[in-house]
Amino acid sequence: MVPAASHYLGPKASVVKAPDFESGFVKVLSGKEKKLIQAEQRASSRLLCFEAHPTNSSSTAKLSFANRLLQSDSKTASPFIDLRWIPSTSNDVERLFLTAGLVLTDRRHRMHPTTLETLILLEFNRKL
Repeated sequence: MVPAASHYLGPKASVVKAPDFESGFVKVLSGKEKKLIQAEQRASSRLLCFEAHPTNSSSTAKLSFANRLLQSDSKTASPFIDLRWIPSTSNDVERLFLTAGLVLTDRRHRMHPTTLETLILLEFNRKL
């Protein structure tokens, strides 16, 4: 991030509605769950994964070697749900700026800003 924009786009910027949740989310997504502070833990408590079927020792004796290895890997996995399906906002913003660069060519420099904004938003939301 550009240092001049960190005041507006940083983790503690006024745009961020829940800074504890956002910083906790980033730590969980990057695999640093152990570094969560208490406020971040409270804010991201809804992201915890609750196991529906607890494993007991009698059922593990009946499992094959490979299944026991897979099960032991899942015990060391993150206690949070998989968050990779949530798209990052910065990718959307980068895509928006790329589209703006493609729309605003040399022949369109005199275009009114509202016209440019309308064209970019129509292009960006074309799939809706």
